[in-house]
Amino acid sequence: MRAATTAPSSSAMLTSRRLLLVWAAALSCVLSPKTSSFSFFGGGGGGTRTSNTISGFAMAAAADPEEADNVFGDDNEDDNDNIELRIIETEPTDDGRVRMVITFEDIIPEQIQSLLEIANIDFEIVLVLPETLAEVVMMTYEWARAVAKLPFVKFVEEDPKLYLIPNADARPVPGLSTDGGAGPPSDGDAAAAGGGGTRNRWRRLQGQSSGVDYPLYGLDLIRAYDVSDEYISSVKICVIDSGCERAHEDLRSNAIDGESVGYALGNWYDDDNGHGTHVAGTIAATNGNGVGLQGVIRSGTAELYCVKIFGASGESYGSDAAAELQRCADAGANVVSMSYGRTDSGYGTGYAYFEDAAYRKAYEDDGMLLLAAAGNDGNGKDSYPASYDSVVSVGSVGRTKSHSDFSQYNDGVELAAPGEDIASTYNGNEYAVLSGTSMSTPHASAVAALVWSHFPARTNAEIREALVESAEDLGWNGRDSKYGYGLVRADLAYDYLDQGQGSGGNGGGGGDGNSDGDGDGDTTDGGGDSAAETCVTDPSYWVDSDNTGCDWYDSDWVCNTFGFFYENYGKTARSACCRCGGGRLVAPVPPDSGNDGGDNDGDNDGDNDGDN
Repeated sequence: MRAATTAPSSSAMLTSRRLLLVWAAALSCVLSPKTSSFSFFGGGGGGTRTSNTISGFAMAAAADPEEADNVFGDDNEDDNDNIELRIIETEPTDDGRVRMVITFEDIIPEQIQSLLEIANIDFEIVLVLPETLAEVVMMTYEWARAVAKLPFVKFVEEDPKLYLIPNADARPVPGLSTDGGAGPPSDGDAAAAGGGGTRNRWRRLQGQSSGVDYPLYGLDLIRAYDVSDEYISSVKICVIDSGCERAHEDLRSNAIDGESVGYALGNWYDDDNGHGTHVAGTIAATNGNGVGLQGVIRSGTAELYCVKIFGASGESYGSDAAAELQRCADAGANVVSMSYGRTDSGYGTGYAYFEDAAYRKAYEDDGMLLLAAAGNDGNGKDSYPASYDSVVSVGSVGRTKSHSDFSQYNDGVELAAPGEDIASTYNGNEYAVLSGTSMSTPHASAVAALVWSHFPARTNAEIREALVESAEDLGWNGRDSKYGYGLVRADLAYDYLDQGQGSGGNGGGGGDGNSDGDGDGDTTDGGGDSAAETCVTDPSYWVDSDNTGCDWYDSDWVCNTFGFFYENYGKTARSACCRCGGGRLVAPVPPDSGNDGGDNDGDNDGDNDGDN
């Protein structure tokens, strides 16, 4: 199981003007922050600091900037248990500035902007994320360290890069060639797509007769044909990618809208990469129009909202995706398909606090179902955003339902879907065959939308539960790191809901912040606390090699950063501590089923004397 993550509340309480002025005065005096090659997460523990500490900071700043720095400096970490750091491997700009994300304590970013300006801090605002009380700025590491120590700052972290999940090298599919039958173009003639690998492109697909779409094995595996898409217009799918070529002959009958992040990327309906159009075709290429192929949703009546955050290079930032999640919600999206991410290859490339908060808000507050590619590095490392608890991580299988060699495997993988040699629409009104978990994700996303359209009263958590509980088990019995719960199946998920099943839990990684999956905030299974299983440390006496127990591993960041090390008693925190996804479930002692107060004398007076 994956540990639940704590994210900030989406509602903010305004701090008094007088206190803001004190902080602004303190800021204005901190002009000589210590030099550091690290990015620091800093700030308060739950928004609390004593007035004495704030006053001390202000008075010290007035007397000596370095003395002010020491108030929240390295020698005073006991006053700030949430100061954390990680090494970042990003090349600063020519002026030494790096793209940072500041998450604030109970103060809206618009207020902070004026405070930072008053304090004369060298920064440039790039983006505001008001829903999660965060702001993206360009500033030096030195200024980031100083800002991280301020009492109204919760985290300062570098804005991590995101990439269109690199495609494994596409292999030709038998039977596909150009119109003239000359065969697919050579790799030298085919440009790289989606950040890596090769593609094979066709204007038409051989074997296609008039009015017949090219057959796709993926739709057979997930049994898409067994569930009607007659109600699909009631569900909207948001595709965050490189844009969607709206005018493509196999997409244009669908209702497609969208937006682009900034003018530099161009129009959302122009796809300079091809990746987003390929994803859109897997979801909703039209059946029966005499050209091309068909998607999981085949009627040409799908509702798509295409958000363009990637250009031809296939690179973007975590904050751009976080911001566009809100745009998806504003557009009324139910399902979000995300064929992008980054692999956790060390400090600074994995978990990000502000991202976790944004995805959790989209899932819990906005009610959207989020699905993301598990990654194509073919190893057991986590990939983000797929590994956040609020996101369904989708791995890849081929036509024989075997795990794809490139598909990442870890305890976050929740579902598997076809991802090898997937033919779909491509930019330039063309078609392409690509492989990768980028291709698996739209299969699963479209199944979610397809099933949800038949049960519109169900919640995102209930649809998630239906997908995982009905998945076709592959690999080891039960959930495993390669297939998750198994192959997503449209027919079985439909049957699961049609039979009235579904408790409202997330079925997957812990989206409600508890361990039971029923969405009620406790640790029971929905059938009453008396029958609940609870998670306990395993073994109960476990401490790590530094003699530190599970209580110290109190956040996802700590678990992901330190939980794989400091092995003791044959276990690390990742396997011993409940908060890190380990531990073991135990059932409570069942209550006495008798009505006599627990005695054993056959009467009802609670004693053992045999009388009444």
